[in-house]
Amino acid sequence: MDRYASFYELARTEVLDEDYAIESLDRQSEVIVVAPHGGWIEPGTTEITKAIANDDLSYYVFIGLKSGRRHEDLHVSSERFDEPTALAMIAKSETVVGIHGMQDNAEGEDVWVGGRDVELSKNIVQALGASGFASTLRKSGQSLAGQATTNVCNRGKRAVGVQLEISRQLRDRLRAEANLLSLFARAIRGIVTR
Repeated sequence: MDRYASFYELARTEVLDEDYAIESLDRQSEVIVVAPHGGWIEPGTTEITKAIANDDLSYYVFIGLKSGRRHEDLHVSSERFDEPTALAMIAKSETVVGIHGMQDNAEGEDVWVGGRDVELSKNIVQALGASGFASTLRKSGQSLAGQATTNVCNRGKRAVGVQLEISRQLRDRLRAEANLLSLFARAIRGIVTR
């Protein structure tokens, strides 16, 4: 259970640049890559987000700054995530790609791809598979499917987006192996920047 139901609740207790930070870069691109649980909340999502954004896509990361805190302490669910900078950037983007971490007990090096942009999600699953990454399309009714209209990935101009839930094992490998991270990012970029 998340400690806070919204960013505004969180901001009343937690201290900016001490407990959390916000990093964003608006490159006026049609695509934005978003990690609402970056830093120590879901380790590896910050690095993956920036790798996909590379030097031309906009990105936003909400960063938990302190290691050792419980996941729930700074985790505001994607359906309730309402930090103003994120919402403003997302609202003017055609395509939103949300980067998330599955719970630490997820098995293997899986990527679950969901969100309301079913066609784009299918294409990402195929591209990841072609690059050697195990990925599964999440459908409505399945956990971590990213189907809620209020999910950050579905709040762009088209009201549909993509959510990637990445296992801890794969996130750890991507952080440790620059070539693998580059391969992963290229697979996704090849689809979302078409």
